[in-house]
Order: sequence, then C-alpha cells, then structure tokens
Amino acid sequence: MRPTAAPARCVPDEEGGDPLWLPRTLLTVEPEGAAPAEVAFLREIRERPDNDAVWGVYSDWLQERGQPPAGLHLLRRTLTWAGRWYGAGSVGRPDLADEGLTALAGWAQPRVVTLEASGPPSRSLVHVGEHVAQLCLHYDHWQTPRRELDLYHEWVYFDDLWASAHPDLANAILRHVRRWDVLSTSRRQR
Repeated sequence: MRPTAAPARCVPDEEGGDPLWLPRTLLTVEPEGAAPAEVAFLREIRERPDNDAVWGVYSDWLQERGQPPAGLHLLRRTLTWAGRWYGAGSVGRPDLADEGLTALAGWAQPRVVTLEASGPPSRSLVHVGEHVAQLCLHYDHWQTPRRELDLYHEWVYFDDLWASAHPDLANAILRHVRRWDVLSTSRRQR
C-alpha cells in the first residue's frame, strides 16, 4: 500500500470538509532527528508525489534498515501522529492558499514537534497492513456519575484487494458510514 497523491485530490465530505485533511497534512512531515537521507526523500515526495522512482528508492532505503516499505512506514507514522494530534486536544486546520503537500507539511511540522515532546503517549491504537490500515482514535472522555469513559472513533482505510477478500466486512464498513445498522440490507438511509 503506497499513499499516493490521491488524498491530495480528495473529494470533500457532505459537510464540505475534507475527510483526509489531517492524514494528508501529516504524511510527509519530518520526524524529529530524522536522518538526512530520509529528510531528502520526504522533501522529494512532497514536491513530486507521483514520482514512483523516489518511492521505490525510499522503500529500499527503509527496508535496508529493517523498516516496512515507504507507503506502510509513512502511513503508520501518520496515523500514530493523528492519534496524538487529537489525544493532545490539537485543533485547527491550515488556512493556506496552497494546500500542496509542501505547504501542509510546513504548517504541521512545528505542531508535530510539540506533540512528540509532550507527555504521555496517546491511547489511540494503530494497525497498518499491506492492504488495510486502522486507527482506533481516542479523542475524548465522557464523565458519568459512576466513572469516566473513553471515547473513540474508528478510521479504516482499505483497498480493492482487501475488499474483494472480505466483501461482507468491507460492505458493512461502508454501510456504517451512512447508518448505524450495518447488518440490514435496506438501501434506505435512516
């Protein structure tokens, strides 16, 4: 799975927002203390995200160091930062005229440095596989008279290969976006 430039051209959701703005923003941010070679790869990807040669060389470089290929590596790091972003109560969205990867990463870089330096780790959980990625996003607490409950959102990204191998689950996830009753076969929205 290689994150492509497609998120940079994402269709807005029904409320007019971009559902992938945070992952797209965090995708090519340089981690604190990154090796100079990794900084160069990320800069090249920001400038030309469709350049398959850069993705391939970056993947080789990562795999020589025992890391997963570039797409999986960046996606795991992006989702981990997204979990910390919301867990730390970070708000705000870039108000940039140019929303290319370079401008977005420049906006997010100081915020990620602050997140990395902040105290406790996020309660969010991340799983990234070859054809599916999940983020169980811890975003708030709910106080009841008896106890405090943690509140989570589930982000699931999958490709057509995973969906064809798990058609019932993929369809249930897609139905869940529209209504809570994922087991019904009704086409009518509730």
